[in-house]
Amino acid sequence: SHAQLHELRCELPRGVAHRRLTARHGDASDATAAVHEDMRTRFAPWDGATVIDTGPAAAAVAAVAESAVLAAEPPW
Repeated sequence: SHAQLHELRCELPRGVAHRRLTARHGDASDATAAVHEDMRTRFAPWDGATVIDTGPAAAAVAAVAESAVLAAEPPW
């Protein structure tokens, strides 16, 4: 058997990310704007990934991700 790996990098403008993090309540995540900033400054370039804008609604983001995966050439 085999599997094809698709590298998708989800990106979101800082301000939107901070607003979403601030609005979260009652979930298991301990992410904060400070955690986001720390991770953002440590993130290495990811040249092989397809960038997905996660600003739009979830269904639209999922459609873009699905299109990126389906458009990829199989490695065989």
